[in-house]
Amino acid sequence: MHNGSVVPLPAQSTLQRQLDALEARLVAAPEEIEAALHDLVSLAERAGDIQAQGRALVILSGSLFHQRRFPEVVRKNELALELARRTGDRGLESRALDGLGIGKQKMGLYGQAFEHYTQSLQLSRTLRDHLSVVRTLSHLA
Repeated sequence: MHNGSVVPLPAQSTLQRQLDALEARLVAAPEEIEAALHDLVSLAERAGDIQAQGRALVILSGSLFHQRRFPEVVRKNELALELARRTGDRGLESRALDGLGIGKQKMGLYGQAFEHYTQSLQLSRTLRDHLSVVRTLSHLA
């Protein structure tokens, strides 16, 4: 556990509900939810729930983004991308690619950011995930 406490592993649906609740607080309280997100990454990893672990990493990267910790944003999204590709979760892959684009753009790595955005956009269009298409297009703009 990130904060040193021992917490029993939640059921997968409970874990997903916790991720949903923390994602809803992302913009308003990024520092406050960071420890809980680290805990959920660890819980998901211990439970062997690779998809939840990847999703938690993407949400954690959003918390780090709002704290302007861009190198960490890149690292978390790189790990999420690896997990997404291992499980075949194309939606998570698209989100991680978009997150990589944001992190690299904020670090001034515009060519790399453009490549990640382009990959995310192509994948989101293939999945017909219109919300992700709009998100990535707004980041490209």
